Amino acid sequence: MIRTISALVRLAGTGARPRRYLVLVIAYGLAQGLALVSLVAFIDALVRSDWGQARVRAVVLLALAVVSAVLCYLQARAGYAISLAIMRALQHRIGDHAARLPLGWFGRSRPGELVQLATAGAETVGSTTAHLVEPMLSAVIAPAVVVVGLVFWDWRVALAGAVFVPLVGVIGRLVPRLNARADALLDEAASEVNGAVIDFALDQPLLRSTGRMVGSYPPLDEALDDYARAHRNNLWRTLPGLLVNSVAVQAWLVLLLAVTLAQALGGALSVPAAIGLLVVSARFVDPLAQLSEYATALRASADALGRSQSFLATPVLPEPVVPAAPDASAGMSVVLDDVAFGYADDGPRVLSGVDLVARPGTMTALVGPSGAGKTTILRLIARFWDVTGGSVRIGGVDVRDLGSETVIDQVSIVFQDVYLFEGSIRDNVRQGRPGAGDEEIRRAMAAARVLEIGERLPDGLDTQVGEGGARLSGGERQRVSIARALLKDAPIVLLDEATASVDAENEVALVEAFRALVRDRTVIVIAHRLETIAGADQICFLEAGRVVERGRHDELLAAEGRYAAFWRAKTRASSWRLGAP
Repeated sequence: MIRTISALVRLAGTGARPRRYLVLVIAYGLAQGLALVSLVAFIDALVRSDWGQARVRAVVLLALAVVSAVLCYLQARAGYAISLAIMRALQHRIGDHAARLPLGWFGRSRPGELVQLATAGAETVGSTTAHLVEPMLSAVIAPAVVVVGLVFWDWRVALAGAVFVPLVGVIGRLVPRLNARADALLDEAASEVNGAVIDFALDQPLLRSTGRMVGSYPPLDEALDDYARAHRNNLWRTLPGLLVNSVAVQAWLVLLLAVTLAQALGGALSVPAAIGLLVVSARFVDPLAQLSEYATALRASADALGRSQSFLATPVLPEPVVPAAPDASAGMSVVLDDVAFGYADDGPRVLSGVDLVARPGTMTALVGPSGAGKTTILRLIARFWDVTGGSVRIGGVDVRDLGSETVIDQVSIVFQDVYLFEGSIRDNVRQGRPGAGDEEIRRAMAAARVLEIGERLPDGLDTQVGEGGARLSGGERQRVSIARALLKDAPIVLLDEATASVDAENEVALVEAFRALVRDRTVIVIAHRLETIAGADQICFLEAGRVVERGRHDELLAAEGRYAAFWRAKTRASSWRLGAP
């Protein structure tokens, strides 16, 4: 418990004043214990009809009750404030760390794990101060104070009451251990359900296109079944701990009552004091009976914190202590020198021996079959991963020496799968350069033909795009993304299948807009339609992770090599039409 609370104190930070909260909780527990001792003294005086002592003890009892109420309010308020601070701190750290992880970390199951950490996991950790620390400490401190107070009436009764000390220790260690494995399996199953739900939502177009609008979705069904089994297993593992705790508390209460009655009947303890002790003893049954639940919940919180810390320990891309700056004399060229790359150290190489030079003011086109490594090259340039071998240089400096922030500042990217943020069309374009003026934003939207989208919509450019841009078509989302890249005005532009979702008329307009960017910029593009990159200054044909041909369009056609065959195949495919047999 102490280790968990210490970790939470560090996580909350000094601004949340966690030590003040712990002082308030301890003071509240002491006040409760003193109030209960005063209650025994008051009942003793009341039953003996000692009205003078009863009045004095009633005043003391009332004062302690008021102090307890004030401390209860203060500690509850502080606990909830720290709970929110812990949740915010943990969620921010998870988000910041996720943004620094290499994209290779994000597999198909990772979104569900990340959602579980940032939502249910952070809530479990944060709720510790709001719902667990006070009842656990009070359930220990208040009885301890009463036991000390019992010494003034009868040391034998106090000794019987002190049995709760080892009882608390056994419960605090035994019960959580019984539930630890089941809790871990339940959390893992919850992550799988989150991932399956996300996949189910993202796969809706495919499911509906195959007629799967109703009926089961096997991955989600399996995840839900696993979660139900994990929940049942967790329940069955929890019951023995609850039973052990209940029996132990009841046995302690019987022992305390027996000793108290024996002392009262033997004359060692006055009957009024015995009545007061019996009343106070009954008061402790519920808090002590719930100790196992508190201990289990604290263990779950510690496990959730451990999983978060494990995620935060996931290695990120190494960053230079002092980032280098691009060499101005080299221009903003992009150079790949004998680049090799694999997504896993023990996996196959995606790229091998790739050499490429893209100079400012030129367009370099990457062409090749699916899986050749085109998109991987763009992502290595943007430093989404680090190369396995060789180097990637921007402005004459290795991207590992530039650092991720410097690299991203120099690059505008348009990917095939466009994601738009919740907000308006204008807000999404502004993401390219938040400090840009309205006229700059308008010029970027005009160049990318985004203004035309606004003209067709009732709210114009203030139209809300929905989650991920769901209210816009694929081509419209791509144009918004292109406008965002234009607004950023970076010296290097990376286009991954940028015209894949745009109709022919707008594709020509977009290509013309990007041609205007070529001056003093380095443009590297992948396109579905080869005719859109026929005018590129350099075409690199990739196959099996290698550059097998390079040159201009007419040169490569004349060479009658792989590019020429690829061009002819694409030309035949584009001229194919449905017709009657």
